[in-house]
Amino acid sequence: MNKASVNDRPAEVQPADLLAGLPQIERARGWRLYGAGGRRFLDMWADGGRTVAGRRTGSQGRLAKEILDRGLVSDLPSSWEGRFQKALSSWLPSYTGFHFYTTESVVLPFLGGMASGIGREKPFGSWLDEGGKTDLAFVTLPLAPVWTFAALVVRKEADFEGLPPSESIPTIKLAIATHALAEFREFELGTGESQWSRIDRHIHGLFERKGPWLLPLYHKNAHAGVFEACLAVGLLISPVYGQPSYVPGEFDEGEIAPLRKIPRP
Repeated sequence: MNKASVNDRPAEVQPADLLAGLPQIERARGWRLYGAGGRRFLDMWADGGRTVAGRRTGSQGRLAKEILDRGLVSDLPSSWEGRFQKALSSWLPSYTGFHFYTTESVVLPFLGGMASGIGREKPFGSWLDEGGKTDLAFVTLPLAPVWTFAALVVRKEADFEGLPPSESIPTIKLAIATHALAEFREFELGTGESQWSRIDRHIHGLFERKGPWLLPLYHKNAHAGVFEACLAVGLLISPVYGQPSYVPGEFDEGEIAPLRKIPRP
């Protein structure tokens, strides 16, 4: 792909259309995806921040089986909601109120009328300044999309008395979320700048790195072309221009070196 073709793509290519360029994925382990025909992709998208700790589905699967065997698949009262709130409070200590919903769509219309700024808290989010300073924030849980639900956190409950009441979340999702958050925090202790900076010499002129996050240095119009060029060399970057890509928690030089050959738009 030459420089002109990278730049000459339509600006409004939808993320789903870009992801359609992937082959059928038959297996996902850690930070790698394995497609039909044996193709391997290094995952630099991480489901928008949900799988930054890798796809550690083994332990989650064992817990899910235990919960299923006990029949705890409905949104009945259980100890897991309290355990999850405790884990969330430990991770985000500046917030004191927690509200859970089956989907974000439940509260998005309501939030549009609020005067206070709304942020988003995500794993390693402090590097992006997306949450931290706001009194009200959505949480991107380090949780595979199949298990995820909407979590809203507030600094002072008294300031947001009109929030819709929390909805009941199935026990199995609360248990998996608690487990996934613990796994992320363990992973967080073992990673950092020494790992993330290994990618710097490969991204010059293409991405700006903030901690583990990679923000495009090119115009939105070029995103589809850059995405496809990366996919062609086995790298899956974020399909959403406004959503950063991510430095995988594990990679070798041979996997990441093709970034240096991607045309700089």
